[in-house]
Amino acid sequence: MCGRYLFSAAGSKELQAIAEQVRQKYGTKAASFTMPEEMYPSVTAPVLVSENGNITPELQSWGLPGLRSGLVINARAETVSQRPMFRRSLFDRRCVIPTAGFYEWDGAKHKYYFHLPHQPVLYLAGIYDNVSGVNSFVILTTAPNDSMKEIHDRMPLVLLPEQVGPWLTEPEKVLEILAAEPPMLVKSRTDGQLALDDLA
Repeated sequence: MCGRYLFSAAGSKELQAIAEQVRQKYGTKAASFTMPEEMYPSVTAPVLVSENGNITPELQSWGLPGLRSGLVINARAETVSQRPMFRRSLFDRRCVIPTAGFYEWDGAKHKYYFHLPHQPVLYLAGIYDNVSGVNSFVILTTAPNDSMKEIHDRMPLVLLPEQVGPWLTEPEKVLEILAAEPPMLVKSRTDGQLALDDLA
């Protein structure tokens, strides 16, 4: 499960460029809210989408209304193509969530931060739908690799930079990307205590 991630333009030219494109695209609307660095469900956040074959940022809300209550914030990569709630979005409304990294908690409630080694930006695969006139996204999750297994039994579907374009613009590559194992990540405890890093 992925329930928190970091969007911080500090130190990342790519995230700075996305933030600037959002400001140019939305003007006063982009300035009408304060975007937290630590993103959480229901917040409005920048995602990347394909518009007329071009990759562009768009402001979307994180989470789709659930059938019972609350928000659906994740979808399983293994079954997303089979679920009626997500099937159409998978092939028509894919997005990429740009982050510096994401957070996860272990069974003892210790908080960890995960990111790519030597990379200031980490892209997550997502899909979105339009609900009551608002585009809202969910983050796809998959089975954990060795850098995540000790912390949680799920992890976000992390895209390598070269997978971002195909995920957004090449439908024939979608199932292949869904089945790919995410890259190894670096993890660190965020409570001030030291933990071993896992590197690719």
